[in-house]
Amino acid sequence: MPIDAALAAACARQLRSGWFTPPTFAGLGTIFDAADAEATRIHQRWEALRRTQELVADVLSDVASAQLDLDHAWQWARKFGDESETTTSFLNTLCAMGAALDAACASQIELICTPDAVPPRHRFADLDRLSIDAIHELNATPELEAIAGPDGRILESGDGHLVIAYGDLEHSRKVATIVAGVGSSQPETWVGYAGRGRRLAQETGASVVWLGYRAPDSIPAALVAEPAIDGGAALREFQAALANRNSEQYRTIVAHSYGTVVAGNAARAGLDADALVLLGSPGVVAEHASELKLHSEHPRVIAVTGDRDPISFAAAAAGGVHGPDPTHPRFGAEVWDTPTDHSGYWGNQEFLRKVGALGG
Repeated sequence: MPIDAALAAACARQLRSGWFTPPTFAGLGTIFDAADAEATRIHQRWEALRRTQELVADVLSDVASAQLDLDHAWQWARKFGDESETTTSFLNTLCAMGAALDAACASQIELICTPDAVPPRHRFADLDRLSIDAIHELNATPELEAIAGPDGRILESGDGHLVIAYGDLEHSRKVATIVAGVGSSQPETWVGYAGRGRRLAQETGASVVWLGYRAPDSIPAALVAEPAIDGGAALREFQAALANRNSEQYRTIVAHSYGTVVAGNAARAGLDADALVLLGSPGVVAEHASELKLHSEHPRVIAVTGDRDPISFAAAAAGGVHGPDPTHPRFGAEVWDTPTDHSGYWGNQEFLRKVGALGG
């Protein structure tokens, strides 16, 4: 097995026993007051580290418990002492589960220890008095303009962060916001996302490519929920800013893959959108579509999983890592049938036309 359960548990205990306690010099004179102020600053830095230690210790404790279960199952299976196809298959499955647990543990710890994403230089929500063209001029660099193209308007930019608008965002009757998934914080992927936004705007009148959160870099990293929680809050803020600019617009969210987890988190707390389209979802953080709160007189929750999309194995009616499959009848969403694989939605003209037809 890839993980030593006893060692993981021991590491968790060690992390919890190593807290730093700063000295106290208050009330001992001017020199000591200065020392106390410096000790306070040191304590604040160590406090942030302590919180990180606590989170890592929690992960290691959970992993140790799960690994013990796998170890017990392995020992139980080995007692049979045979090499039958059934036993061999069971042992291979346990090995695969151990490898997956190892990858998930590493990804979770990496996420905890990675500094928070740098906020954008200019937040779209703070620029409500500026035109879209003026906001573009604030954010544009030659490198970003090469990605967005001459028809793109850059609404936000930052480290691993880009938001581009296509079409007439100021006056279009409809606007669709694309919420991307795994790998979308990597700049080398941005040209592809820009192309998706451009194609969608041809059907809706305006679109936004929203790459406004620190997306997981890999499938194992996408097993955790924290990026989706943070991203959900940022998406709510962005959509509220859109609604503030033009309250009459019909707003659609088109979320893809891990982006559906982000959009689901946003909608649980209330989201300025009339329609929420969940593409190739690994699961949504709600038991029923009615729990996704859209600020609209006629809200629509639509789930789409292509007939060749392997993501369908990641969620079930009862729930996967991130929640239930939104295409299952029990979830209560409107379901569209689309013949495609996981990345083919954006090239399916019939699907794009259906998104463009939302809102009449």
